[in-house]
Amino acid sequence: MEQKSVAIIGAGASGLMCAVNLCDNPKFNITIFDKNEIVGKKILITGNGRCNVTNLCEPNQFLNNVCVNSKFLTSAINNFSSYDMVEFLNANKVKTSVEQNNRVFPNTNKAASITNAFKSILDNASNVSFKLGVKVSGINKINNLFEVCYNNTIKTFDYVVIATGGLSYPITGSQGDGFNFARSLGVNVTKLRAGLCGIKIKENLKTLVGVSFNVKLSYKVYNSTGAIMITNYGISGPATLNLSSKILDYSVNGEKLIVDFLPDISVLDLTEKFKQYKIKNAKKQISTVLSGFVNQKLAEIILAKCEIELKKQISQITKEELNSIVDALKFFELTCLGFDDIEHATITRGGVDVKEINPKTFECKTINNLYFIGEVLDVDALSGGFNLQIAFSTGYACAKSIVNKI
Repeated sequence: MEQKSVAIIGAGASGLMCAVNLCDNPKFNITIFDKNEIVGKKILITGNGRCNVTNLCEPNQFLNNVCVNSKFLTSAINNFSSYDMVEFLNANKVKTSVEQNNRVFPNTNKAASITNAFKSILDNASNVSFKLGVKVSGINKINNLFEVCYNNTIKTFDYVVIATGGLSYPITGSQGDGFNFARSLGVNVTKLRAGLCGIKIKENLKTLVGVSFNVKLSYKVYNSTGAIMITNYGISGPATLNLSSKILDYSVNGEKLIVDFLPDISVLDLTEKFKQYKIKNAKKQISTVLSGFVNQKLAEIILAKCEIELKKQISQITKEELNSIVDALKFFELTCLGFDDIEHATITRGGVDVKEINPKTFECKTINNLYFIGEVLDVDALSGGFNLQIAFSTGYACAKSIVNKI
């Protein structure tokens, strides 16, 4: 039986999913290239090493969390949903649990559980070979075949799947190779920039570096609720990343971000709580009272902002001062200085133009048997497991398309 050869460039989430859905078919001979010495390097660092592998929700709800080109992903998400992903993991001995906001993690709390599941399937497949630690330098279409150039070697393939990721986290090997391949083959690439990234701010919050807060973060009509973390340059954390994806296309430099440090309590209720403290704990210092609501160092910053002495007793706090404290807690202003660099972003916004890709198969419309999957495409979503699921769903659809061709 004559085998068809498939080159998968990139052993990340999309490439691995594509491979496992091809390897059980003896009609294919699959070669997986990656410049890293291990597979799934970016998977291993997601979720602080725990791997938020997907988001367990219905396809329509899932697509509502896709920021760019959600309609393009409709078929892929419906045909291989987050429920299918969980079922796939469970079938391969990876038990999962669902946490806040439908985020799915392996029960081991180790991202390696995910990569090991894929690796186990592929290691046991006789028609799969890995070329790890290998940089693909070029891809050329010659008649009906593709020449893949690597390590001063050229090998021909019937099919090529580009699953190289974007430009974010270049230490994982995502250095824009897929965009270069696309351009060299005449495929358009849209503007590339950071996605799901930190936001630089003007204010000095150095005493809070490394501290996280559960907040509501707002920019004009856009907002995001969840954790933010103070960094050396500004703010990061899930709420920051999600807000950044909503406002990336705006000129935000010099604009104000609003932080609500107590999103679960209204201005009226918070004011009333402070009034009760004045009655029942009249001699307590305002800094002590405030540190019962927020981090002590943040309490000090807020009181400095309001020009109130730390040791001042709460009974001595005037109505105007009380209102200024409540205002600072609920409407803390930060001056935006722009977004973090793409090298430190979670994902890349922009990529291979989806107008040139079949949304059901992920085959290039102008070059037969050439596929683009995962982050190399101009699609991205909010934080919470959505982007990994996009990688898995596009990898699955690509594999099914290749199988159906023969």
